[in-house]
Amino acid sequence: MALGRWQLLFAGVLMLVPGCGKGVTDAIDAQVRAGATTVDIGHLTDFNWDRLFVFGPYSFPEMICSDLGLSSSECSAAGFENVDEGHFLLTFMKGRTISYRETFSRFTGNFDKGCLEKAIPRAEAQLAIERRAGGSAYLVC
Repeated sequence: MALGRWQLLFAGVLMLVPGCGKGVTDAIDAQVRAGATTVDIGHLTDFNWDRLFVFGPYSFPEMICSDLGLSSSECSAAGFENVDEGHFLLTFMKGRTISYRETFSRFTGNFDKGCLEKAIPRAEAQLAIERRAGGSAYLVC
């Protein structure tokens, strides 16, 4: 019986780890798998934000912070890491504050280059979903 409690506690802790629960990536993935032709990211979120930034593979902290308009101390406090080749980094801002950030696996899809490293206002965060050669899904601004 005690083992069952520990397993339940461990499962609960895992849900608190970023990326383990339902997030923006999971919601976009559901839209892609359902065959949607567009995704409205503003309606997939339950937190306050006014701009979305998408950073591609190989983006590095200094570049990310520069694009977000963060000072060196704000950048250091944010703790950004290099974005690896298998991911994008979604960063949601409210004013000059980071509201939320999440890695987005390229297994889910890719963001078109026109979406990268620029502010996407919440009101304009309706992205087209294009299926390209090989069946890859691309999110297009």
